Amino acid sequence: MKVLDSFNQLLEVLSYGKSSAKTAAQLFNSFGDHKSLLDFKRKLRLFSQEARLNGHWIIGDDAGYYIAVSKNEWNEYRDKRFKAINSELIALAHCDNISLSDLIKNVYAVSPTDANFNLF
Repeated sequence: MKVLDSFNQLLEVLSYGKSSAKTAAQLFNSFGDHKSLLDFKRKLRLFSQEARLNGHWIIGDDAGYYIAVSKNEWNEYRDKRFKAINSELIALAHCDNISLSDLIKNVYAVSPTDANFNLF
């Protein structure tokens, strides 16, 4: 059985388009190097992130894992992720009883006295 050791190997087994998505369980059965599906899912997320950091449009959603076939497919995924991230940031800001703007300033160490500061 193949061993999943890099994001390049992930790219080799993924297909283009949502209709060709492979679930984590399907990919798990293709590779024999993991103790559990949970362990394998962590590795999938890490390699998917690494692939994105290298400019590949890897999508991992309810349909499974696949490579976006078009800019439109990628933008739909990206926009869903942005909404989820924004929702989480708002929840975190509320827990600290601060505004979203202040949370972002804290997270990114943005200083309003910086001449290049322009948050919103």
